[in-house]
Amino acid sequence: MGKKELIMKKLKLDELLDFLRNMEPAPPPEPLQSHMDISVDELYKRNLTSQKWDDGESRNIITIPKFPNCKRCYEGYLHHHTQDAMVACPHCLGAWRKAKRIERARLPVDAAGKTFANYQITPSFEEVGKTIINWSERETKEKGALLYGPPGTGKSHFAYAIAHELLWRDFRVRYATHTSLLDLERLTWNDKSRQSPLRTLLKDVDVLILDEVGGVGGGYGKVTDWQKRTTSEMLDNIYRQWASGELYVLFISNVPLNTFQRTYNKAIQSRLQEMLKPVFIDQTDKRQR
Repeated sequence: MGKKELIMKKLKLDELLDFLRNMEPAPPPEPLQSHMDISVDELYKRNLTSQKWDDGESRNIITIPKFPNCKRCYEGYLHHHTQDAMVACPHCLGAWRKAKRIERARLPVDAAGKTFANYQITPSFEEVGKTIINWSERETKEKGALLYGPPGTGKSHFAYAIAHELLWRDFRVRYATHTSLLDLERLTWNDKSRQSPLRTLLKDVDVLILDEVGGVGGGYGKVTDWQKRTTSEMLDNIYRQWASGELYVLFISNVPLNTFQRTYNKAIQSRLQEMLKPVFIDQTDKRQR
């Protein structure tokens, strides 16, 4: 390459450098809506939830798709302001991780949006609600509650509202039904890869909400010996974790208390009486109004 060509090449390079130096930087991307400190009610209002079929529960459960990057961070992370470390962005990734607790609780889709913001609490439920909130502030061993009474009186709605409240207080909540647990246990007979729910139900759980207690033939029909034995084992496991002060329990049932209790042996009856305070919900069926 001749001297003339080298001079021309240098001039073009200098022009390019001058152009780059004088070029105005691109404006930063417009940040998306922040989800920092989002309430559980806002979570539903902003349509940030979805649903999926859960084989383990044999029903659709609420899921929380990952929140989009808020454009304030790098792939969901920010530099810690005092340490040489990266932390989850409170506007997107951190907020999503908190909301993800709903999915881990395995709440059914029926629970979507059912919080205390849209629940008219009655005196029957008010005392139970206060006891649970007081427990959440002390975290000492506390007698749980068995809400029982006819269908359509708001028992499950109350349970969903309590679940949402405790999840937003950083408690690990697990929702299940008596029926689904027995069905899951039955599936382990022919599929050894499945884990027994009797062993996994209470893992990393602070609060257990068990719905439809006694609903599987629990007084309304014939209860098989296997159902009695499996339920007794399940109740015994729950009692032991509650007795250690590591668990709060809320049971929901449409079955009369005495009918359910006399289905099981005296040892289980005694433990239920020690662990749970029966609360009869005597209200009009809302579905028939």
